[in-house]
Amino acid sequence: MADDDSKSWALLKGIGGVAGTVIAAVIIYFITRPTPPPPTTPTVSFEGLVSNETTHDPVANASVTVTIGPNSVQQNTDMEGRYSVVLNGSSTANMGAIAIQAAGYDPYSNTVALTTGENFTEIPIDPIPPAAPGQPAAIVTTHKPKPIILKAPPATYTRKKDVAYQANLKK
Repeated sequence: MADDDSKSWALLKGIGGVAGTVIAAVIIYFITRPTPPPPTTPTVSFEGLVSNETTHDPVANASVTVTIGPNSVQQNTDMEGRYSVVLNGSSTANMGAIAIQAAGYDPYSNTVALTTGENFTEIPIDPIPPAAPGQPAAIVTTHKPKPIILKAPPATYTRKKDVAYQANLKK
């Protein structure tokens, strides 16, 4: 009977050793496993150029506001009329709103279709015509042209410091 007890005891010790090894491996796995990254919020990149409708010169320091759903962001254009914004947006968003205000120009607002990836838009805005001497400034209501939405910026533009695009001007 002593033989039966020692065989049973050896079997139990073997099973306990295997169980202990498995439990230790599971604990080590849960302690050292990489944590999954937090869910990312989809973003929409919107950039482009604001120009004078008449002269096609860039409009510096224009206030550009882009809105997609409940998210909105505002940025002023640089000295070359460029802007670049990134904002949270729904991955299913296909329309956005853009509003531009600049001194000496009619306010501009429009909705724009969004494409997958970067959205490059050149928007011409109307200057306020000068008033005749002794007359108040004329209020002009002209048609608002649709902005030009491109999947990628034109070849004549290059990215500058991941902020916006600049025309490649030959000297």
